[in-house]
Amino acid sequence: MDYGTHTSSEQWGVKTIVPTNPNVVLVESWYKYEKEQSDADQINNLYAAECNREPHELSTSDICFLDYNKGNVYFLRLRLILLATAVAAVAASPAMPLAAKAMYNPDLFQGDIKGIAGQEPGHERAAILGPQYLWSGGVVPYVFGSSITSHQRDIILQGMNDFHAKTCVRFVERTTQHDYIEIVSNDSGCWSYVGSIGGKQRVSLDVNGCIYVGTAIHELMHAIGFYHEHCRNDRDNYVTIHYENVMAGLESQFDKDSYYQYVGEGYNYASIMHYGTYAFSIQWGVKKTIIPTDPNVVLVEAYDKYEMEQSDANQINNLYAAECARRH
Repeated sequence: MDYGTHTSSEQWGVKTIVPTNPNVVLVESWYKYEKEQSDADQINNLYAAECNREPHELSTSDICFLDYNKGNVYFLRLRLILLATAVAAVAASPAMPLAAKAMYNPDLFQGDIKGIAGQEPGHERAAILGPQYLWSGGVVPYVFGSSITSHQRDIILQGMNDFHAKTCVRFVERTTQHDYIEIVSNDSGCWSYVGSIGGKQRVSLDVNGCIYVGTAIHELMHAIGFYHEHCRNDRDNYVTIHYENVMAGLESQFDKDSYYQYVGEGYNYASIMHYGTYAFSIQWGVKKTIIPTDPNVVLVEAYDKYEMEQSDANQINNLYAAECARRH
């Protein structure tokens, strides 16, 4: 029942529990295969009276445990309500992944959009972005906030490199540019603004759930002017939204983009901008909210992807064709 040397350490490898005996090495429980005899002795001492009872004295709410390692039989009385609780726990639905919680923010437009260029905060709607809200020359200056670690930086740069490999948009370290993005990992959730709002604008990649290449690409695509694939105006031909499974009050997160600007590509289930099957579900892993009309399609969350689709890249190149041409 002892913890290991690095329990709750701020930096694994830096010791938090040090034995006074220098010859002792603490071993984590997951490396052990049986209890110590001292553990068994304490159990036997604690349950001596219970274990001395005869089997015919036990009620139907008692459970018999056999310790195969030590050869002892223990009879313990457990209330039925505790047993029912244990069964319920086993049958419980899968827990919502932290990466999904960070992406599906109930207080933000469509879950991860903080604001939209040219629109009043709190009254966002998906709409065609005017050319004044695109990044000049297809160049996006950026800075990393002080919260970004070297590991987080490497992951975000991988996402940027996907843009550089497939599109004409370029992310460059800011020097003196007035308009730029600040990428941080100490804010709450994964989110971005859509388009260039002017001046400094934040992209949040929360350390708790957002540090994935796919999530970085997703939020950066918002920053350059794109919305979600599953909210396209033509989405009903490709997916069915099961509103009965959507958390109460969040039905508007699936509103279609009546004025969305399509730039040369059809609907793509695999788009980096497509949400997964249980987005905003009342019961994650059980109650589906987005079901493809094609039964062979399996929706994959952005954080489980490592690159954008070619259709995503084509739309970026089409939208930024004129801006990128100005750079040459």
